[in-house]
Amino acid sequence: LQASYSFLTRERDQLQTSYNNLTEERDQLQNSYTTLTEERDQLQTEREILNRRLTNLKQTCPEGWQKFESSWYFLSTETKAWKESREDCLERGADLVIINSDAEQEFVFNLGNGVWIGLTDSVTEGDLDMGGRHPTDHPKVKH
Repeated sequence: LQASYSFLTRERDQLQTSYNNLTEERDQLQNSYTTLTEERDQLQTEREILNRRLTNLKQTCPEGWQKFESSWYFLSTETKAWKESREDCLERGADLVIINSDAEQEFVFNLGNGVWIGLTDSVTEGDLDMGGRHPTDHPKVKH
């Protein structure tokens, strides 16, 4: 009877230890779940705010600018050389266009005559420069 009592006591103690460990693990998981839920909610709120801002930006077109896909384009009424045109763009927080697709090329072509693009051979005649990229890396540039 004493042996049986000792066995049951050890088994009870092991079960109690196991129960305590599982309770601690459950509490840790609950804390992790709560933290992740709060982070998810915060990210969803930030996403909603960013989506609203994006929608507002898509709807507002600055005067003189035209939107195509995800970019804005400005067509100046002034006639300037390439260098001066680029300086004007940079002052506006922009740069001369570098065409990245057939659709963009068509859009730029339809803007009108005399459009400068971000391609020049002003440093070395015949050596085309695209703001640090080489035209052979660009599928739309023929030289």
